[in-house]
Amino acid sequence: MALIRILLLEDSPLDDELARARLIKGGLEFVMQRVETRDEFVAELETDSYDLILADYSLPSFDGLAALEIVRERWSQIPFIFVSGGLGEEIAIESLKQGATDYVLKQRLDRLVLAVTRAIAETQERSERRRAEIALRESEERHRLILESVEDYAIITLNLDGLVSSWNKGAERVLGYQELEILGRPGAMIFTPEDTRNGTPERELSRATTQGRSEDERWHVRKGGERFWGRGTVRPLLDESGSLRGFVKVMHDMTERKRAEEALREADRRKDDFLAMLAHELRNPLSAINNAIQLARRSGRPEHLEWAKDVIGQQVRHLARLIDDLLDVSRMTRGKFQLQCKRHDLTPIIQSAIEAARPMIESRRHKLTVSNSTELATVEADATRLEQILVNLLTNAAKYTQEGGHIALIVEPAESELAITIRDDGVGIAAEMLPHVFEPFFQVEQTIDRSQGGLGIGLTLARTLAEMHGGTLIASSSGMGQGSEFRLLLPRVDATIPEVENAVCPDPPPGRTAPRVLVVDDNVDSARGMENLLTIVGYDVRIAYDGQAALEAAQAHQPEVVLLDIGLPGMDGFEVASRIRRDQRLRDALLIAVTGYGQAEDRRRSFEAGFDHHFIKPIDFDALLALLELPESAIESSPSPQNR
Repeated sequence: MALIRILLLEDSPLDDELARARLIKGGLEFVMQRVETRDEFVAELETDSYDLILADYSLPSFDGLAALEIVRERWSQIPFIFVSGGLGEEIAIESLKQGATDYVLKQRLDRLVLAVTRAIAETQERSERRRAEIALRESEERHRLILESVEDYAIITLNLDGLVSSWNKGAERVLGYQELEILGRPGAMIFTPEDTRNGTPERELSRATTQGRSEDERWHVRKGGERFWGRGTVRPLLDESGSLRGFVKVMHDMTERKRAEEALREADRRKDDFLAMLAHELRNPLSAINNAIQLARRSGRPEHLEWAKDVIGQQVRHLARLIDDLLDVSRMTRGKFQLQCKRHDLTPIIQSAIEAARPMIESRRHKLTVSNSTELATVEADATRLEQILVNLLTNAAKYTQEGGHIALIVEPAESELAITIRDDGVGIAAEMLPHVFEPFFQVEQTIDRSQGGLGIGLTLARTLAEMHGGTLIASSSGMGQGSEFRLLLPRVDATIPEVENAVCPDPPPGRTAPRVLVVDDNVDSARGMENLLTIVGYDVRIAYDGQAALEAAQAHQPEVVLLDIGLPGMDGFEVASRIRRDQRLRDALLIAVTGYGQAEDRRRSFEAGFDHHFIKPIDFDALLALLELPESAIESSPSPQNR
């Protein structure tokens, strides 16, 4: 036992000596201070710290009960033992009721050691219990505050029966139920009906019990029935003895990530399909050309040579159309596509489109009907591109209609617009596919007739061109086997109003431009690689291999973004950045440092030189694209992913 500090309230020095002797004999280590009066008693308690109070019951100017009352009011944690020679049984009982810890008769001092030891032990036990209770309350409060403040994660506790016992703010946000709605109800409510029937909730708790945790990703259900993709972990909750008392489930809504992954997989699938279709589309005309060449080599008959010439010409034109379509998509993506608009009568454009599509229509023995209820319909358009829209729509109808089908082309007024409708009785489009028909490389797989060819970009081009003319293109279908309808709406021009010289088409909807980027790197392979990567995603890129060339290229090219290697020969990247910042025409360019050094001092030097962001080699290209594609205001205020 540690050293005990004792305050003795006693007017008899002899009794003081007897008490000390008894405690020493009992093996206790202590220091004891004796006082006789009330003032001395209070002064000691106020100025020093004591573990125990021993008090005579009766003193000349101060009695033990008064001392006990003082202690009980201000120092109740200190144990108080009466040591008296004249303490009767009734008084002893009353003193215990008033808060005394124990009493010892002076005639029985042999009990003093036991009383002191027990009082100290009980006090220590109470103190430890009180500290534990305080720590527990503080811990519970911390956990409560943490649980309530976490809103991105659903944190749910379940009892042994799988019923909800707590439900944080994050659970309310993710799952939709308020805490009072869900407490006491089965946690299985958040699982899909099929998972509930299969026993998934029970297996999750069982696995957590046997393995210490259970993790999974699956569809869950919010209040109201909406499904979401959740990733969760379940752990067992144990009591002080290690026995299972419940479970805690922490879950995060991963729906957006799930959809992004599915979209990425779908994009990869379409890319693969497109490459397969492109190979198919290139091989077919090449095969026909090869056969024609072989025939021309082996036969000198005029009819064979004429046939070979026609085939080669036809197939070369087909290849040229494929390449033109691909180039058109690329130009539109990079904002490099322009229309040459003039005022035109619509009828000749429609007739030209019909003639261009006629070989496809007749080869599949379709019947085409044309209805034009407008007279001298006039449009402000690029005639070649408007014809391209109509040819794409007509050939699309011919391709996806069984042989011997019907195609209708209808021209009619629609308020301030002209409506051109192309309708077929072909394979149709499923309702779930309609929102995707204008996406690049999209084809309804179950209806594809590969022998008809196509890259899946015709409708994409048609709608984009329609929008560039200030119009719209709408697809509709009653479903598979019910045919399709594409309705092109174009602004109508009043032919009585004189044409404005150098008229232009209506501005297309805002689209992506091609930002100018300057890549500066003395490593030729690295610079060329970055140029190719940025070019294929739509940027206009220039390269420089040293500081002086970078400044000259910046003056000529006026880049919006400069990717600048720090370790250039001669003039380093810091100096180049400083000079660019001093040029009034270039001061708004986004400067991105590219370096193998990433310490705090390196970053500081970059920012002092005028760089906006600091990327460490090798560059994470996805992170770079994410930065470049941010809105301008966000780029100015957001650090790059590698600039932290």
